[in-house]
Amino acid sequence: MFDLGCGDGRIVVEAVRSFGAKRGVGVDIDPQRIKESRMTAAKAGVSDRVEFRQGDVLKEIDDLQEASVVMLYMGQHMNLRLKPILKKSVEAGSARGLPPFHDGRRLEAGKKPITVTDSSGEEYKLHLWTIK
Repeated sequence: MFDLGCGDGRIVVEAVRSFGAKRGVGVDIDPQRIKESRMTAAKAGVSDRVEFRQGDVLKEIDDLQEASVVMLYMGQHMNLRLKPILKKSVEAGSARGLPPFHDGRRLEAGKKPITVTDSSGEEYKLHLWTIK
């Protein structure tokens, strides 16, 4: 799984630790966030199965064809800029998770968001869709 704009790396770490992802890759432009991501992975004991890259997601994702899941937690502007890259790079049948500020026109008809709750009780809506 790939997390573009991974922040502190918790989604990548949990995907590997708790949800059976064989490998996780996180990309973030902020070097401090990458440092935090690596510490999060080390504390969770999954450093051998995750990789965190510091850089611009528009330039640092030339291996997305390896992903079966791509997570985006960025604003609509970045989602729209990433759309052609993802369509070209990600294999058909792969899933993407989008935050509430997505481009809703791209969701498949009938798909409803799912709500997830973090450890502090904060709820988030995720919009899931599959690349055709």
